[in-house]
Amino acid sequence: MKDRNHIYNIPSYLDFKKLNYEQLYSLSKLIRNELIKLSKHKKIHLSSNLGIVELSMGLLYEYDSPKDVILYDTGHQSYVHKMLTNRAHKMDSIRDYNGLSGFQSHKESIHDLISSGHSGSILSIAQGYSENRNNPSNNTIVVIGDAAISNGVCFEALNNIGYNQTPILIVINDNQMSISKNVGAIHNILNQLSSSNQTLNFTNNLLSSKNFFEWMGFKYFYLKQGNNLKKVLQTLNKVKEYSNQMPTILHINTIKGFGFEDAENDVIGKYHSLQIKNLETTLNQDRKQSFSDTKKIDCKKPQNLFNNVVVNFLDKLLQIDNSIKIINPAMTYASGFLEFSERNEFNFEDVGIAEEHAVSKAAGIAITNRKVFVNIYSTFLQRAYDNILHDVARLRLPVVFLLESCDLSYGDGDTHHGIYDIGFLKSIPNTIITAPSNKYEVQKLISLAYENKHNPFFIRYAKDECVDVVQKKEFGFGSWVYVLKNIEAKTCVISYGNMINELNPILSNLRIDLINAIFITYYNVEFVTRILSLYKNVFVVEKVFDSNCLGDDLIKIAFDNKLNCKIQKINIATFEIGFGDKKSIDKKIGIDIDSITKKILEVI
Repeated sequence: MKDRNHIYNIPSYLDFKKLNYEQLYSLSKLIRNELIKLSKHKKIHLSSNLGIVELSMGLLYEYDSPKDVILYDTGHQSYVHKMLTNRAHKMDSIRDYNGLSGFQSHKESIHDLISSGHSGSILSIAQGYSENRNNPSNNTIVVIGDAAISNGVCFEALNNIGYNQTPILIVINDNQMSISKNVGAIHNILNQLSSSNQTLNFTNNLLSSKNFFEWMGFKYFYLKQGNNLKKVLQTLNKVKEYSNQMPTILHINTIKGFGFEDAENDVIGKYHSLQIKNLETTLNQDRKQSFSDTKKIDCKKPQNLFNNVVVNFLDKLLQIDNSIKIINPAMTYASGFLEFSERNEFNFEDVGIAEEHAVSKAAGIAITNRKVFVNIYSTFLQRAYDNILHDVARLRLPVVFLLESCDLSYGDGDTHHGIYDIGFLKSIPNTIITAPSNKYEVQKLISLAYENKHNPFFIRYAKDECVDVVQKKEFGFGSWVYVLKNIEAKTCVISYGNMINELNPILSNLRIDLINAIFITYYNVEFVTRILSLYKNVFVVEKVFDSNCLGDDLIKIAFDNKLNCKIQKINIATFEIGFGDKKSIDKKIGIDIDSITKKILEVI
């Protein structure tokens, strides 16, 4: 990459600790400049890191990492932390194969205690660590931002921390935004605390009554000007007197996207995670470090993705049934529902970072006989396992789950891979799991799910292009369809979802049948048994984790029916996948087309 030598001007952590205020202030501008430039070359978590520059610098300056542990919830806010803990020279590799993680990573640096990518869990981890660390004089600090404090697990932790009087510093990075627009009563509480404290420098003890956090047993500090480096340093210096003695909260207001005007003004979340193309910027030293020379910005989302097809079809469905409800936990923009939510305020609700609540609330809606869809990422559905089992499947409620990003999450890595849902959902009775491979199948499955009167219905899809086929393969509930069929074929490949589109052009050149297992559960067992009896070799190709996959079911069917076919699974058999580009990661774990073809040809 050209013209990146200036990144080496960011000092080592030891040298950083020796800087005076003027040098720190100049460094804050350099860091912000580097983040903007980095966003020109790759998709990064931009606005949250722009807003946290001064806070991250202040924490590392006033405290002593790694002796004092600094944790970020969620870890996507840790870019500045990485740059100042001896990783600045590697920032160009962030989210690349064999590069830096986009989150904190214990494999990467002694300054990162753990690896975490989901919100809400760090307070619990920090408490367990703080209460059992070897040296009680050291500090444990959690920075919790992007509205992660609204997650239910956080309140379980706050309750226990306050009761135990665990000495933890919790920095609430209140930037008025979640991943999308901020929602919920907690947001309102923080706003009220901000407005009631804006004339006080450190604490609100002058108020006539305690606030929410003080009633829970926390020492509370507030700083309005969280992007003023001098005030951040002064406040943290004061907070240090308490942070390893008692549970302490620093409520700090920052501006998400600070220093980049378009990101500052973003109220929907499009600058949360993106690559900005065709961006020209100059550092304006006089206007609060603003990149004001902003020309054409290309950050539009493609319009032919699976989630776009889903949203457009739901729009049509609402014309038939305007009572439909769609629940989304804090991913309105990323899931493609932003404009839909604005057009259909009665039908759509973002409940914030609260996956468990979203699922159980949907159960309550379904009990009223109102059709309800839950739009949620595969990786975040993991958090709501009990709610699915106890509140939905057990009661056989027909909640529809629009399960997106069911794929490897190449940039984010192991914390976000959407490959485990089939394994844990199949362990729950009464779950209908499906996977469309094209536009027609998406629309047909939503129609079938809408008509379904019993059982949770899952429609899983990747964040990929959704092809619009000319020749539509008709199917009904529980059906599989042939994509390729050869009379002389002795071998077949069974797959589903977008893998069908990747396999089709390769297998069409071979005498191999390709079968689209649209229904991963609740399929017609007699039909599937008959299919397996026709072939000598059957390959079940799934871009999911190996345990409890469709292939396991087919092996059992073949065994129970004493079939002679040889069934081989091709899927993901490792938990250590990592992050990087699609080509490198797929090849590493043997799920790329070349590796799949080689395995098939070795047998036939």
